Amino acid sequence: ICCRRAKLRLYLEQLKQLVPLGPESTRHTTLSLLKRAKMHIKKLEEQDRKAVNVKEQLQREHRYLKRRVEQLSVQGLERLRTDSMGSTISTDSEQEVDVDIEGMEFTPGKYTCRGTEIRGSSDTSDAVTLTVSDKPKPSLTVQPSSVFTGDSVTLTCDVNQSTGWEFIFLTPSQHRNYDASGTKTITVSTGGQYRCRARRGNYESHDSDPITVTVESKYIYSHYTLF
Repeated sequence: ICCRRAKLRLYLEQLKQLVPLGPESTRHTTLSLLKRAKMHIKKLEEQDRKAVNVKEQLQREHRYLKRRVEQLSVQGLERLRTDSMGSTISTDSEQEVDVDIEGMEFTPGKYTCRGTEIRGSSDTSDAVTLTVSDKPKPSLTVQPSSVFTGDSVTLTCDVNQSTGWEFIFLTPSQHRNYDASGTKTITVSTGGQYRCRARRGNYESHDSDPITVTVESKYIYSHYTLF
């Protein structure tokens, strides 16, 4: 028991050295000393949380400043290229630049481009001819047009303009069937109107005129009257 009390007194003395108690430290009881220690621990934890937040904020600012320095370094070396419509595309290399003109209205004709930088402009490129066509409307055929439930029909979608189209077949329930060849064989269970559409890249054609497929039940019931 004496050893335990001696150890306890030693621990309390060490605790007094760690916890700020003020000038009246000799009047503190063991319970009040433990309460003060608990409050001091909470204060230290709060200081740690604030220090972590400050550190994270400094790290974010460091990353932002690093990105800005990199951007300014690139801008100091970049070249400017201008398309024939007057919009500017920037690049930091001498490789080709793809100018995205989707969504802009162009008229048929010849187009050129040239590059510009601080020291001057390049020569104008050779002209390329742009042909602008109306959005195509495919034609749809079906064979056969009248079948029994569970039979198959062959749908053919045709676009009389260039190649490279993917075809979309729309069922009466608006389900989509895709095919690259333009011919699709499907099993039908209900009749209705079918349409098709052609797609190439991000561009789609008009829908075709609808074509009707008639589906009849395979089972024919006859009614007989017995006399």
